[in-house]
Amino acid sequence: MSLSAQKTIVGCSVRDSRARALLRHTVMREGANVRELPSPLRNDRIAALDGCAALITDLAPWDDSVVITLHWVRRAKPVLPILLFTPNGPGVARLLLECGRIDGVHARSQAETEPSKLRTDIRSRLDGIGGMALLGVVRLVLPKSPRAVEDFVRVAVKTILKERDVASLTVDRVSSRLGMSTRSLHRCWPSTSLPNPKELLDWLLLLFVSQRAQCSGLAMSTIAGHVRMDRQRVYRIRQRLFRGESEVTPCNAAQQFDLALLAFFERCGVPSHEAMALKQKLLA
Repeated sequence: MSLSAQKTIVGCSVRDSRARALLRHTVMREGANVRELPSPLRNDRIAALDGCAALITDLAPWDDSVVITLHWVRRAKPVLPILLFTPNGPGVARLLLECGRIDGVHARSQAETEPSKLRTDIRSRLDGIGGMALLGVVRLVLPKSPRAVEDFVRVAVKTILKERDVASLTVDRVSSRLGMSTRSLHRCWPSTSLPNPKELLDWLLLLFVSQRAQCSGLAMSTIAGHVRMDRQRVYRIRQRLFRGESEVTPCNAAQQFDLALLAFFERCGVPSHEAMALKQKLLA
């Protein structure tokens, strides 16, 4: 399920006119709007991405400067999905390898112009926004997250996004996919303010469902059904994480993610003024 069309703007920084036309047509078929961005996209123009749900770029001017620019984009926009729509040419393969190490970056060649495949890529980038948001949340709380935390979050988010089945999502299951026992995971878990693995998994589920609810305008119970999650489980998680407080039920869907996000920051010991600043950075 992608974001609602009214809220979805895809930034496109592509030099070739035919490639731009193809992208515009494909993005609009997905119910989204296109914002034409300058090509090449330079560090001093990243503000043009404000309000964009995703970025599509061709890596112009096809030298090392574009790698630096994409790193700047990722720092400024922690949860922005990026699709590299690149021409064939000298050095492009090397740049793809370098840029592919940046989280949330995927690539497709301009030579592969099959509209259905391009639509699938764009839809996947928009659907992946929730996953990038969850990774971004943890990184904002722990800028240098230990490897165990990074891997745990990645596997949990991948399971939610790809399988659309969280009914059996448990710490044991995630640990198994990491190739370690639950006991080994707990031993290497950092002694920080971050919740233990089981509680962190609950927070990830709550943040994911509430983020989708806020973007789509649908009720959290409806979103839970889409990922085969028992609606009562959502209620129990919220009650447990919010300690049963009555304030956990906001008056509309637009408040769900904001409330859960600030509560997670508070749980991790982030002062309220810093939490607001982190929230603005995440949602910028």
